[in-house]
Amino acid sequence: MHRYRPLDDVNYTFDHFQTKLLTLADSMQTELGKEMARYNTEYLVTFMSKLCAKLKGKYYQLDKETLERLGMGYKAEGSAAAE
Repeated sequence: MHRYRPLDDVNYTFDHFQTKLLTLADSMQTELGKEMARYNTEYLVTFMSKLCAKLKGKYYQLDKETLERLGMGYKAEGSAAAE
């Protein structure tokens, strides 16, 4: 993740998650749209957390720092394994 640089979704695809995809729920007009976007946001954060953990060699965990940084705490699916 973008720990030591500004977000740049032109050059870093992963940054697009944070600049656009994780904020979509705020722009939805209906309750169903907001619910679906929140569900998909949790899915994306879980994916990002799993990817970050794998890059650190932790193949069966979620990356706790990623969850905290993205404001998910331990709500994400499978978070019991987060460390």
